[in-house]
Amino acid sequence: MSLLGNYKFTNKSHPLKGIMSAVLGMIALVSMFFAIYLSYLDGMNSVNGGMARMQYGLAAVLAFLMALAGEITGLVANTERDRYRFFPILGLLLNSVALSIGVYILCAGI
Repeated sequence: MSLLGNYKFTNKSHPLKGIMSAVLGMIALVSMFFAIYLSYLDGMNSVNGGMARMQYGLAAVLAFLMALAGEITGLVANTERDRYRFFPILGLLLNSVALSIGVYILCAGI
């Protein structure tokens, strides 16, 4: 038996909604990055006349919606009591970055 045994000095735990928000944020960011990168590569191709495929735009829209769902989930997880705040805050940050990239794409008209 160790010195401290099986003592737990807190009853806090990580909220599952916060973990889900962080995972959704990572997936949204990676999807947004690949949609932008692949549309850039496709736009550089002279066969399509500089036009990107519609699938990349759909992937960016779905990543935007995923980030929106992750942002809402992170906000709900952040309001829970007696929980660690690491994953909800991480999820909020990642989803905010993905949402801001999506808004920039929409405003720039890309």
